[in-house]
Amino acid sequence: MAFVFKPVVTRTRDGRKIRRRSRYFWADYIDPASGESKRHVLTLPSGERIGNREVAESELRRLLLNRQRLAAGLTNQYIDAAGTPIRKLAADWLRHLHRKRTKSGRALSRKHLRESRRAVRLLGTAGAQNVADLQPTLIEKLIATLAHLGKSPKTITEYRGRLNALCVFAVREGRLESNPVAATTSAGTNPTRSRRALAPDEAAALLAIAGGRALWYETALLTGLRVGEMKALTWGDTELDSLTPCIRLRAETTKAGRADVIPLKSTLADALRKARPDGWKAESRVFATTPTLATFFRDCGRAGIEYKPKGGSIVDRHSLRKTFITWLSVAGVAPRTAQKLARHTDLKLTMRVYTDDRLLDGVSEVEKLPDMATLPTPEPMKLRATGTDNARPVVPGVVLKSGEQAGNATHGRNDEGGEIAVSTPPCASKHDLTEAEKMEPTGFEPATSWLQTRRSPN
Repeated sequence: MAFVFKPVVTRTRDGRKIRRRSRYFWADYIDPASGESKRHVLTLPSGERIGNREVAESELRRLLLNRQRLAAGLTNQYIDAAGTPIRKLAADWLRHLHRKRTKSGRALSRKHLRESRRAVRLLGTAGAQNVADLQPTLIEKLIATLAHLGKSPKTITEYRGRLNALCVFAVREGRLESNPVAATTSAGTNPTRSRRALAPDEAAALLAIAGGRALWYETALLTGLRVGEMKALTWGDTELDSLTPCIRLRAETTKAGRADVIPLKSTLADALRKARPDGWKAESRVFATTPTLATFFRDCGRAGIEYKPKGGSIVDRHSLRKTFITWLSVAGVAPRTAQKLARHTDLKLTMRVYTDDRLLDGVSEVEKLPDMATLPTPEPMKLRATGTDNARPVVPGVVLKSGEQAGNATHGRNDEGGEIAVSTPPCASKHDLTEAEKMEPTGFEPATSWLQTRRSPN
């Protein structure tokens, strides 16, 4: 069963709830293609809502016919959606973003929604009118236009991410068969900005001229907190009176959405303890204001820090976090510990991106290598001749029975009266050698035992 109706809408005005009938028609029907019950507002192909009952019933019949054809395999939903205006698709997507929640349960920020609307307006300037116009060539043309206008790689990547989210939503809703943004290349849109870390003398100069902002800079340098985390930091997040002073970050204030504990250097804990007002409240902010980027640049200029060189690495507020992580490596902190203090899930991010190689003292580290001239020289190994290289093997004595002939061998006497062959002269024939004398050792293998063994009668 399918029908159109005008739902009752409840609005609040001057603190009072007012119930009134909507001006636009909605549809209530069973989808023939999926079998699900659906209820939504009826719109024309242009995206305009319908306020006339006759037009609404006609649009509902057309919608049901298309869904029946789709269920029977006589039509393609992507072909039907190709004529949908970009404006309608964008409106549905923005409504989806308004209802969407982050991992911590909060709604998306106003900045996120504002940047999403700006990305949609870019599609209109690029000539996209309908869903069918969302092609990889259009996305690449738009990215090239942004690069031509001098937009930074980070800005271009943000716009590309917004358009990708729009197309992912369209694919999930069955209006696009594939994501056109995923088919484009992201070359030249690396979001990583080249930053450098501050040397200790530069950091000292910055703190000396910062005035009331010195504690903000010192906290960022010695904890690695991000700008947003510094803004949300409250006195209730700090433990300054315990044996191990630390900051306990709440999950909703961190970038990764997880709670973390940051140990504090004793000097920083003392400075925060002195700055804490009497009668402080747990929900009070530690820093009432946050230095803007322009203020930070002015402070760097007064401190003699080259913060924006041409073609080089820049220094901004996020560089203070990179400085913290780089100083950990300079101090000899283990990489795994540095990763934990930086609150990174990937060690490569800590070592490659957030560690400034220019501050690492490679000269002094190389001097720690051993001096080759002072190393002791090992004595050469002396090898015993085994009879391999034309050397006469040392043949052990063989006990002979009394009365046996032993050729020209020299004999001795044992305790039992028998003779012992001591050596065989070079002129001795092969037939005069005993069985033990015929065995010649080879290489470094041990000589075969000369003891007589019982042989088989065969």
